[in-house]
Amino acid sequence: MDIKTFMGRLDSYIKEYPLEAEKAMRKEANRMKKELVSASPVGKGRKRKISKSWKMAINGNSSSTLEATLRNTSPHFHLVERGHVMKTMHGKIKGF
Repeated sequence: MDIKTFMGRLDSYIKEYPLEAEKAMRKEANRMKKELVSASPVGKGRKRKISKSWKMAINGNSSSTLEATLRNTSPHFHLVERGHVMKTMHGKIKGF
């Protein structure tokens, strides 16, 4: 699911059920979190796995200000997400 589909579903939920907007947002954010977990690499030899480090928080107090935040708490997530040069101990580049 992409972000446009997510936003479209959320807007339709808010219009139909303004009192149930938080529950609907939580449901869709959990669905997105599950997809992120399944798409994340497991990783070998790391203390905190990227796939097990996804956290979600819902902020806002009305249906128009609700906001779901998904983040990853793994310390090496930025390296995997943006890429980095892999070097040997002697400085020879062995991959990206």
